[in-house]
Amino acid sequence: MARPSRTRSFWLWLCTILVPVAPAFGAPDDVRAVVRDIATELPSSISMRRGEAIHLGVDDLVFEGAAADFLSIEYGGTLVAVSEGMGTVRPVRDGVSGSPIRVEVTGSPVGSMRVDGAPVHMSAGDAVRMRAVAYRLDFSVDDVTQTAVWTSSDPEVLRVDEAGRVVGVSAGVAVIDAWTDGRVGRSGMIRVE
Repeated sequence: MARPSRTRSFWLWLCTILVPVAPAFGAPDDVRAVVRDIATELPSSISMRRGEAIHLGVDDLVFEGAAADFLSIEYGGTLVAVSEGMGTVRPVRDGVSGSPIRVEVTGSPVGSMRVDGAPVHMSAGDAVRMRAVAYRLDFSVDDVTQTAVWTSSDPEVLRVDEAGRVVGVSAGVAVIDAWTDGRVGRSGMIRVE
């Protein structure tokens, strides 16, 4: 018989310790206050790259306008950037809708570049169009010929315009570079005779 009373006294002792501490662990009113604090900490705008995912710590996100065209919402409030664009999503936590978040999705960063169409030899006065190809970190491949920054290692030998058109100017050797997103693609040595 002594055993049950010892067990009961243990539980009584434990309750006297835990009951005063229980509000610190989060009664329903305290949880709602914490949720409101988290909701106010959400950013008003987010910039993402294509292929990137961000977990905002909300129950759900709701599209506003055309955001569904370039964003995807995964289970648990994870936002996935599918393609480039700009729109708005609204976070939802415990059934309460929060302030809208403006989301801008830009292209995925470039992992590497390649320049196609570079001849080994050219004559002065010859023109050739090169092409710049970007290999992005989301495994997409883009023709960036029109948006790349084109440069010549020696403009007195080879000139290049903003569209990748290369003209042989005089005898010598030069290299053509195409720059996008901090990455460079090189043509290799081109000899002009």
